[in-house]
Amino acid sequence: MGDIFGLFDPDILAASIRVSIPIMLAALGGLLCLRAGVFNIALEGLMLVGSFFAIVATEATVGLGAQLGIPSTWFGIVGGLLGGLVLSLVFAVSILRYKADHIVAGIAINLLALGVTGFLLKTIFDAQGVFRPTDMVPLPQIEIPLIADLPVLGDTVSGHTPLVYLTFVVVAITWVALYRMPAGLRLRSVGEQPDAARTAGIRVDRVRYQAIVWSGLLCGLAGAHLALGYSSEFTENMTQGRGFTAFVAAVFGQLDPILTMLASLLFGFAGALGLRIQLEGFGISPSLVQAFPYILAIVALTISSYLAMRRRGRRKDRKSTRLNSSH
Repeated sequence: MGDIFGLFDPDILAASIRVSIPIMLAALGGLLCLRAGVFNIALEGLMLVGSFFAIVATEATVGLGAQLGIPSTWFGIVGGLLGGLVLSLVFAVSILRYKADHIVAGIAINLLALGVTGFLLKTIFDAQGVFRPTDMVPLPQIEIPLIADLPVLGDTVSGHTPLVYLTFVVVAITWVALYRMPAGLRLRSVGEQPDAARTAGIRVDRVRYQAIVWSGLLCGLAGAHLALGYSSEFTENMTQGRGFTAFVAAVFGQLDPILTMLASLLFGFAGALGLRIQLEGFGISPSLVQAFPYILAIVALTISSYLAMRRRGRRKDRKSTRLNSSH
């Protein structure tokens, strides 16, 4: 049993980071939407479309990449970003212009993404279930000088693709933008007090459009990593609930970029550990192993809800205490 719980095995820790990246990027997108007062459960569909069009762009630009001397996977990343962007605009228009219910529209986007990607996979590539681009050059792995030679730490944090390191930069930028820039203040005010924001001259719908678009770009990037930096192929429904896990990570992280990053790493660790157990056996049912990250998500959401209820209770107690003291 000791081998099962080799928690500091560099292979598991490195895999945890790789598995957590799509969740982390999508969670940041969900965080921005929730901060703006948009309940975006379309993260799953946005990621899936990003994955598909990352593969489409990669396959379509193999010749162009060869002429320019760069891997076509870089064009694939752009394709993933555009795929997430376009579908996020569909979601934004449906809920902001036509006032569709956020949850219903989100579910519709997820179903649309699942159906469209499956249809286009057959139509464009004449493939059923899975497609791997021909002559695909994987994204390069970056070895960090000095750190790469360190035991455990080097094998854990060095040797990842550029998208992995970019994700942590995006986390830092999101934190700065949210708490240290006027745009972040507008975003939070729109989510917390939209009527007061309108009175202050803030265009609420514009801010929400911007939040949803950023969410689409981040989910598109998450899907691109999933297809190009994680599996090097597209399979139908390849996101497999990662968008919903990302939403839970954002809520569990209390809509804070740093805490959301840590929550995503926790889910990534659960997924990587589950894969290790599944590969090595240990007499544990594969169904139970596959359900482990989702069980963790339910536990995390329960804990987050409990903590939120306690905070609301304390605020009510302080308010009643002030009212009583004023009398």
